[in-house]
Amino acid sequence: MQTLMRLFSWLLVLSVTLMIAGCNIVGPAYLLVHGPPKTHAVYELDPERTTVIFIDDPTPVIPSRALRVLMAEEAENDMLTREIVIDMVSYKSAMNAAVQEQSSKPKSIQQIGQEVGADVVIYVLVSNFSLSSDGATYAPSATMHIKVFDIATGTRLWPDEPPTGFVATATLRAGASVMPSQGSQTGQDYQDLAKEAGLTVARLFYDYERPSNFGKSISE
Repeated sequence: MQTLMRLFSWLLVLSVTLMIAGCNIVGPAYLLVHGPPKTHAVYELDPERTTVIFIDDPTPVIPSRALRVLMAEEAENDMLTREIVIDMVSYKSAMNAAVQEQSSKPKSIQQIGQEVGADVVIYVLVSNFSLSSDGATYAPSATMHIKVFDIATGTRLWPDEPPTGFVATATLRAGASVMPSQGSQTGQDYQDLAKEAGLTVARLFYDYERPSNFGKSISE
């Protein structure tokens, strides 16, 4: 018991010292008392309204359709588990509705939502999905522009600005500084990035504690 008290006192002194020094690091004593810093939801969904996530990749930047499905399913499972919404339409249904469109006249988000029976569409436009920004440095990241639409009215619920939507970025902590040569490794890293991107989308809609090792390491 005395050892524990001495340890706590030492951590408290260290925390105060860091604060006095003007350090931006969150002190260990603060974490013991308050827990990790909490990130708040940027928008609150109505849990009673049927919701679908639609991932749009027109360029495309995601290597395969399977990765888009994996990304959406990760977000769907996380939101359903946490009961952010009670009923979610599978992304596969929305994807199938979208691919049936005529190339000369693509369906609107409202049309896709109506066809799959959704009240709300979380629209995710992926503008970047890569393991490296320069082809040499290993830094997996995904950039997404996100909007939430009301299907009954066809109006945007969130965000009001900017027109391109809320920008969210998912990253993996690279265990290496250069691109790997093994295809199987990069394939796994793409899957890890897709999962992290999906979780990044889901986390926009609930409060969560951000641990110090936030972001999956690709060396794990």
